[in-house]
Amino acid sequence: LLASWPASPGSALELLLHQEDYRLASGERVDGSLVVSGEDVRIDGVIAGDLFVLAERVTLRGKVEGNLFAVVEELELSGEVEGSSHTISEDTSMEGKVKRDFYAMSEHFRFPERGDIGRDLNVFTRRVEIEG
Repeated sequence: LLASWPASPGSALELLLHQEDYRLASGERVDGSLVVSGEDVRIDGVIAGDLFVLAERVTLRGKVEGNLFAVVEELELSGEVEGSSHTISEDTSMEGKVKRDFYAMSEHFRFPERGDIGRDLNVFTRRVEIEG
């Protein structure tokens, strides 16, 4: 007896090897997950999946429709992550919105009043500033 299972939608994975700089401009979209490594990574557009990043500096002003996984020296998150954020960094500024959980191992962690985390904040840090 053969059963017919509905096919689940597939998702694309865009893989970029190490680059000096990577920019996803406002109005641009990656349909699927993105894996990127670089010196300076700036996301102003939309990633319709997860973002995996290894970089010196990451600026996320756009939107990640999945989860964020980052190993960086400096992270500025002023955009939106619809899933959870998992980061290891030297310096983290969480000024944006994470709809689920935020997990961070960071030398210095800043969470200003305008920052918004939907569920749990879990931080292992040496120095923390929480206003939100």
